Amino acid sequence: MERLTRAALEKRVKGKVQDYPCKVVQFGEGNFLRGFVDWMIDRMNERGLFCGKVVVVQPIKSGLVDELNKQDGLYTLILRGLHKGAVESNTVIITCVSHGINPYENYDKYLELARNPDLKVIVSNCKRELYANHIILVHQVWAVLFSGKVVRYCLISVV
Repeated sequence: MERLTRAALEKRVKGKVQDYPCKVVQFGEGNFLRGFVDWMIDRMNERGLFCGKVVVVQPIKSGLVDELNKQDGLYTLILRGLHKGAVESNTVIITCVSHGINPYENYDKYLELARNPDLKVIVSNCKRELYANHIILVHQVWAVLFSGKVVRYCLISVV
């Protein structure tokens, strides 16, 4: 089976996948964010209501952004449930994710996100254990703790 990529998708649908500016920073690449938040952004983009892409930031060292990047941010979502009393199952390709960044391997690229004037939203579903319960004073800690990443990101964006 051919890997899902932007080129493969454009060939299959015989058209260009819409390229929007990155407006959302998403901390986390798990199923909930990809299957719920990204799906809603994709739906808004389809209707011309948002016209933005998502940049996914990997919150832990062993994450999934490398796999996401291999597919140009694209992935398949299967929706199952009831609609008007009937069981339905639909498959959609989510196209709103621009790319992922692993701040453990590319911290400078992560900090560059904060300088993007198009960014409007920060989304996170990181577990409570990832938050620090103490004041972050040491610069090196900023690259490790989730709360440190967000604080550093916000400080960069206002400079």
